[in-house]
Amino acid sequence: MISDKDLTDEQKAVLFIVNKLAEKFSVDKLYIQKVVFLMSKILPDIVTIYDYEPYKFGMFSSEVESIIRREQDLNLMKDLNITETGKEVVASISKTEEMQQINQVFADIAGLGKEDILYLLYKLYPEFTINSTIKERVDSYKLQSATIPTGHLKDGQDMTIKTDKGNFIKVKKENGVIKILEYGESEYGQN
Repeated sequence: MISDKDLTDEQKAVLFIVNKLAEKFSVDKLYIQKVVFLMSKILPDIVTIYDYEPYKFGMFSSEVESIIRREQDLNLMKDLNITETGKEVVASISKTEEMQQINQVFADIAGLGKEDILYLLYKLYPEFTINSTIKERVDSYKLQSATIPTGHLKDGQDMTIKTDKGNFIKVKKENGVIKILEYGESEYGQN
């Protein structure tokens, strides 16, 4: 029988992320790739920064794809559904500090739908969308609302978050949640 001790940290993180996604959405490879990418940007010390490349649906990592296949081979997943064995492994790792941090990010983005996540990633990391066959559809999507709870801003305070490409999101804390006020692209060079 497989246990969490038989898995690498990367395998544990991907399995936990797939399990968390399944609690809210029907799971598919597109969103596994996107959420692992997002987690690697938010929690780089916990979720490996995989070698992502622009692909036909945006950011894609063959390493993440290999981990998914390996977890299927180990009977932790059948197709993209967590098996009973996989659920036992998830239960054994869920209380670790690393998985609790991943869990907290999921709690912080709980208000976002699948399209919201895709839209934000496409806007924040446009360099990964150059080969995307769904870019036009994603660009036409209008983010309805997104709130991200945080404790480090005071109520009424606003701030601008910059991406590594110089794009920005202006946010404001109101009643304990962060509201996205504005998204803008960089004036300087590459987006």
